[in-house]
Amino acid sequence: MISSKHSIKTVMTVLYTGTFLFRLASGATMLMTILILYALKFALIEVVIFSISFSLVEGLLAGVAGYLTDAFDARAVLVSASIIAGVSTILFFVPGVLFLHVNRFLAFIWFCFCHALAGIASSLKVTPTAAIIARYSKYSERGIRMGLWDFVILFGRVIGFAISGVFFTLFGEENALFGLFILGLILLSTGPIFLYFLPRIPPVKETKQIMDEAVAHIGYGIVVMFKSKIRRDLAKLWVSFSALWGLAAVFGALIFSMEFGLTEAETSYVEAILLFVLGGAGPVWGFVADRIGRKPTAVIGILGLIVTIFLGAFALSIGIPTSSIYFWLIIIPGIFMISAITPSLLARLADTAIYSESGVIMSGFQFVTSMGEITGIITGFIGYTLAKMLLSSTIGMWAGPAGVGLVAVFWFLMTIYSGFTLRSDIELRKLITEEISKE
Repeated sequence: MISSKHSIKTVMTVLYTGTFLFRLASGATMLMTILILYALKFALIEVVIFSISFSLVEGLLAGVAGYLTDAFDARAVLVSASIIAGVSTILFFVPGVLFLHVNRFLAFIWFCFCHALAGIASSLKVTPTAAIIARYSKYSERGIRMGLWDFVILFGRVIGFAISGVFFTLFGEENALFGLFILGLILLSTGPIFLYFLPRIPPVKETKQIMDEAVAHIGYGIVVMFKSKIRRDLAKLWVSFSALWGLAAVFGALIFSMEFGLTEAETSYVEAILLFVLGGAGPVWGFVADRIGRKPTAVIGILGLIVTIFLGAFALSIGIPTSSIYFWLIIIPGIFMISAITPSLLARLADTAIYSESGVIMSGFQFVTSMGEITGIITGFIGYTLAKMLLSSTIGMWAGPAGVGLVAVFWFLMTIYSGFTLRSDIELRKLITEEISKE
């Protein structure tokens, strides 16, 4: 158990630093690989399968990562994450270039395999970090620390997206895979940071049959989030919101490139700007969540979705296109409000984490996020494909985006409904007390 305030601050600083570098490299890798597949003329269904291969593995193994965090020194889990992430990213480049010249289908399978390995790494990185923050933070600190973590994650992705644009500019479409080799080295560098600068994070539970218990925790997030009454309403909101995020992360980049004609570099820069605004307010909203409560802060974020829609509609109504920087400046207030959602939900989940099971419980965050993203990607693909088939003759290039937009509206409404029906903080505390007394 870490006892001194100085050592706890050290833990948080090292976690945030390692997370920044990890997310910088993984964010750039995520966007670059999607855009590389598109530039190489892979079909949309292949891009969708490629994207799902990451999230599916990440979500299913979150419970395993949580179990390992509780049963071993959490540093070992974090170091293993950096090794797997670095190796998987380098493997995109080394055999990937060769496979592209031999057989495109073989190259696609290889890319999916590497992306699945990156999903394992992400699971081993996110869950221990969330568990450590929850374990060593009291109620009045969890919100702001989760907000800082969210900020570091998104800011790392912002820089990563911008770097992916730089790589496309420097290397071009044909040699962009070389950038992945550089990113792999950055990911590997996070391992020594966690190993040498974090103090020992002791296990909090005894384990005897490691393999059996690890296997038993595959997909365990569904038990954590949906079986327990204290987290079921939170899970519904998180899945809906993550579906919106999955739509934006995958189809946002593709639609910018496929429908609006933006280059890979321009697409990278636009998404970097959006994430910078979305992540920058995380610490602010985390602080607010510690002061006024988790649900009120989450509701502010839900209202931000509505504000963003109205501001976007206003910008379009006065003739400002989405390709203009002024469009994004107009909707910034709504995006600022939306950033209240993640810190408040993370703090709320951490409030429910029993000390001895903080890793397993916090793995629920990654499970519902990944499954929500997969759901958003699949439903977005269905909407895009059907709209292209049925509406191209009437609205032309807008058919695909319109199909994705209709799916987004559905998840938008589900998010709003789930947010406003979220259990109150007072009621949640009563349920937590009852569950702890049963334990």
